[in-house]
Amino acid sequence: MAASRTDLKKSQWEFQTSTTGDLLSLIEQHSVSLKQITREIFQGIASGKDDVFYLSKERMNQHKLELEVVKPLLKGKDIKRYFLHWSETFVLYPYDDHSRVIPETKFSKQFPNAYEYLCANRDLLSGRGYFESSSKAWYELWNQRKKANFEATKIVTPEISDRNHFARTTGYFGNTKTYNIIPSNSSEAFCCYLVAVLNSSVIQYYYQSITTPQAGGFFAYKTKFLERIPIRLADSINIERFAILVPLVELAYRSQQHVQFFDDLIDACVMECYFPEHMVERDLLLLDDLAPYLSMYNSKVSESKQMEFLDNLYSKLNAPQSPVRNRLLRLTADSPDLLAVIKAGGKM
Repeated sequence: MAASRTDLKKSQWEFQTSTTGDLLSLIEQHSVSLKQITREIFQGIASGKDDVFYLSKERMNQHKLELEVVKPLLKGKDIKRYFLHWSETFVLYPYDDHSRVIPETKFSKQFPNAYEYLCANRDLLSGRGYFESSSKAWYELWNQRKKANFEATKIVTPEISDRNHFARTTGYFGNTKTYNIIPSNSSEAFCCYLVAVLNSSVIQYYYQSITTPQAGGFFAYKTKFLERIPIRLADSINIERFAILVPLVELAYRSQQHVQFFDDLIDACVMECYFPEHMVERDLLLLDDLAPYLSMYNSKVSESKQMEFLDNLYSKLNAPQSPVRNRLLRLTADSPDLLAVIKAGGKM
């Protein structure tokens, strides 16, 4: 189970009013910690010399670097809410599939262009004093992490952000300004549900209550905090619904169409998973009403066809007579002491 409120209050950085403490305890009820349902939560690569190992696409092509040892790299600024805006940065990664450094003789023969590039920058690499006192080869990254982890299905977040920005991905490596979450359950449906929960105002309210804001109102998204996030596990039926809803929300964000509506919609659906009794008492449930609409979605058609579906879905759900629209409009007014507080604190 997630850590108890009593334990959390012992931390020196946490000073909460009784109302905040009560809400955090309510969020924790019937939840498990993120740590319990993940295989690993880890920071991205520490290169030891970004100017050498991190390359633009133009620079990579200029030196004709072999693709086998060049990997797409995410920076913190590339990670947005529900989608990635990749800056086309790459990392030179001189390791095998087991994350072991490729011996210099073998590396020079198999990847001559990459080796020539590293040799040309050897003076820059030799300036790393901590390397010279370690057992690492001169052309290595300082901390390469595990290649298999970067290639796994995962959820990523920037290390520093003013709000929750989580996105699903597979295959991207990341620098130290990124954190990666690998769920124990790697199914697409569960990853969809988890990214929706992590982006929700419920978790944003919780996270910003247990961490200390930095200059400018930014928060640190690091393992020691991330692993404490309480996850309320939904039933299999609702997880499958999120498996359809999340790609639609991702499409809304990528296209910048109907973003606020679908963000409010999925946020309310997450609230339903955390506070089902509270919402049923106020006639605020949404997932059952959404189910018939979601069942008509086909993720295998072209993106233009998916956009047509998104537009039509928005028109139906946001129509004046729509029960879904009505409940979204009533959400905070009908729950001033719970959902309204969380929405305001989460700044959705």
